[in-house]
Amino acid sequence: MLEYDRLKAELNSWKAEITNSARIYQDFCDRNLELKNREDELQLTIKQLETTKVDLQKTRLNECPPEFQEGITDNDNLYDENGMFHCPPVSCLPDDSDHQYPSFQCKSTKAIIGF
Repeated sequence: MLEYDRLKAELNSWKAEITNSARIYQDFCDRNLELKNREDELQLTIKQLETTKVDLQKTRLNECPPEFQEGITDNDNLYDENGMFHCPPVSCLPDDSDHQYPSFQCKSTKAIIGF
């Protein structure tokens, strides 16, 4: 009878260990699924932000007066590493000393710029 009780106790111990391992694995799977869903949400948000950035770049490029747009082929050159918009320097404008560049008001900053 002692051998039977010992074997029964050992069997119960194994059952408890298997149940605990199954619970830990299930918790791991649930957490892994939550993280995967969160990653998918973040990837979607990143894509939406990139689309918004491109739309803003196009909008801001269209706000820049035609004199500044000449020779501009790469929209990324209009933005610094922080995403701030910058028109090209005056040296990039056509070299026409007889041409008078008009003053204009920037739509985004309301600053008046003239030459």
